[in-house]
Amino acid sequence: MQTTNVVNENIKKIGKLFPNCLTETLDENGRPQTAIDFDQLRQELSKDIVEGPEERYQFTWPDKRNAIRLANAPTTDTLRPCREESVDFDNTQNLYIEGDNLQVLKLLRENYLGKVKVIYIDPPYNTGRNLIYKNDFSINADDYYINSGQTDEIGNLLYVNTESNGRFHTDWINMIYPRLKVAKDLLASDGIIILTIDDCEIETVTMIMNEVFGEDNHLATVVVKNNPSGRSTVKGFSINHEYALFYSRSDAAVLGHMRHSNEQIARYKEKDNKGFFEWENFRKNGTDSDRKDRPKQYYPIIVNSSDGKLRIPDLLWDDKRKEYILEEDILQNEIVLLPNTPDGVEKVWKYGIDRTKSIINEILVKKQNNRYELYRKKYLNDEGSLPRTWWDKPEYSARDNGTRTLTNIFGPLLSR
Repeated sequence: MQTTNVVNENIKKIGKLFPNCLTETLDENGRPQTAIDFDQLRQELSKDIVEGPEERYQFTWPDKRNAIRLANAPTTDTLRPCREESVDFDNTQNLYIEGDNLQVLKLLRENYLGKVKVIYIDPPYNTGRNLIYKNDFSINADDYYINSGQTDEIGNLLYVNTESNGRFHTDWINMIYPRLKVAKDLLASDGIIILTIDDCEIETVTMIMNEVFGEDNHLATVVVKNNPSGRSTVKGFSINHEYALFYSRSDAAVLGHMRHSNEQIARYKEKDNKGFFEWENFRKNGTDSDRKDRPKQYYPIIVNSSDGKLRIPDLLWDDKRKEYILEEDILQNEIVLLPNTPDGVEKVWKYGIDRTKSIINEILVKKQNNRYELYRKKYLNDEGSLPRTWWDKPEYSARDNGTRTLTNIFGPLLSR
């Protein structure tokens, strides 16, 4: 009558990869059990054993091992339906669960392992005033009440993690870490998890998310303007934002596109058989747009001043000088164009030579202020645009729109 022992499952997985790392020990009852020979496993994973006082890059804190143990430990809790408090219990497609979220996550892991598409977690922000879960469930209840006097409405142990606490960050990490580890098990291979946080623990929780989900699976950190009027602080700033961290379970996750805003759509005024488009300068701007960044995208394009036709001349790449050498003579009515800005900064073209040759007839030539500029068609993507990392619309305000949305959904329940 308990959930799967995650430790035993992990031991089996390691044993399949490294059978020579399996050993046996005695459990607390004196019975033999399978275990991992960690010294042998270290040797399998490195030509040089990394241990002891040797310095290495790592993220750690007091009780980290216990936090991992807590995530792996099975639970004997169970879920109990509350029909009398439910709305259309037999037909609803939604589930609302009350309880310690760590134990609930472990129970959900039994039936939803690797099946969840999206997880949104909004943990306590560790401001020194918020209540957080007490993970030591072995503490005597009377002693606990003396220490904190805090529980939630169904008896789970809570306490205020004040800034004067010598383990201010440690206690918060030990609370959030096992919950994120279990949440990862729930995610499908193409699943995504979103965590919101403020300045108090943004650096810490980013390190935790990188460790649990992998730095390569960090999709973005979004800045959300959640309090338009701002929250005053003693340090002289009015804070009106928080963060939303997006992580994927694996490379299989793909973020959907957002619908274009009316402002974006308004820019694409012209249309051809491919759809709506706008003219964009063929000179590259932004990241990696200088000549030194992409020397092979710095090359001459020839424009015929009589008919405006473009062509790319014969060129030879000089690997020593990192530049193209012109191998033909320029005709009298031809002008050499380079991707330089009007004030002489050496940039590069949008594409390399081969791709530019393939679309040369689609490039528009305009003469502006006694100089030629090249433009290409930029089409309105029918799939929409990628989500931005700065969210400042009123609907992102947790205080205003968030409260109103919850009231609309749970209005009857909130009044109880």
